[in-house]
Amino acid sequence: MTAVSADSARLAIVRETGSPSAPPTTPAWIVARMTGEGITFAPTTTESGELDPSGQVRDQILTGATSTGPINFEVSNHDAFEEYLAAVFGNDWAADELIPATSLFLYTVEKTWQLPGPPAAESYHRFANSAFAELALTITPGEPIRGVATVNGGPFDQQDTAITGSTYPDPGTEAVLTPNNVQVMIGGILGAACLGNTSLTFNNGTRGRQCVGVLGEKDKVRGRFVCTIAAQIYYLNDEPVLALIGRDELAVSVEIKNDAGDTEYLFEFPRCKFMQGVPVAGGTGQDVVIDSQLRALYDATLGYTCKVTRLAAGP
Repeated sequence: MTAVSADSARLAIVRETGSPSAPPTTPAWIVARMTGEGITFAPTTTESGELDPSGQVRDQILTGATSTGPINFEVSNHDAFEEYLAAVFGNDWAADELIPATSLFLYTVEKTWQLPGPPAAESYHRFANSAFAELALTITPGEPIRGVATVNGGPFDQQDTAITGSTYPDPGTEAVLTPNNVQVMIGGILGAACLGNTSLTFNNGTRGRQCVGVLGEKDKVRGRFVCTIAAQIYYLNDEPVLALIGRDELAVSVEIKNDAGDTEYLFEFPRCKFMQGVPVAGGTGQDVVIDSQLRALYDATLGYTCKVTRLAAGP
């Protein structure tokens, strides 16, 4: 018998509606472009402490359950990526711009497996009432720009058929974005500097609540929106060090273009402060680098911590 291949897997998401939250009547799924995923259902069990004359374990008790895990992907201009951004930011795109808000969007996440049979069949694994708690983008020289969307999942279910009326549009073939088309500005002091690994992490602090009368999580609560920018800066001068010591506020921007020179995504952080940024000598034959981290702060005048602008008309 042939084993199931990951190369035939499909992962799709759909935003839930109504109260209680559920997929739309005829869901138009957003099919993810992904390089892998690790969304799992993890039951919480407690070994019974009951004494038995046999001297052996009497029972294993199911006391809870959680679903969580990453969706890994290469960054391109496609619907799933922009939906992850909207979910983590807690807001919808407006005029091709996105800023943080306080909405908690819930999704059904569906994994479809191609079972070899015979007869060949499909198995649908669904995680209802799921939220996206974090999105991390990693820009590494010589590699595609990569992303990880972290799912804070809900109840798990397995079915043999698709939800009635489901459609699965193809996710498209927009080119994967690359670091050679990225420009990072940190307060005007690092526009010409050489940067190594750079990352943007957005976290909304979503957590599940466990209550008496419910196995696992009853519902989810959104927390505080936090942005972190990390950059490996090759040491040329002390401007980052002085900014760290002086607790200076700096504006940061990360512009990602395509090969034609058009801006696909622009991330703007109007107020940032260094959290770390001291050069170190790692060893012989190594460049001196500053492994810096900056925290983005809320700008009361502009009304946001971060603004994302996308190429007009989206994917």
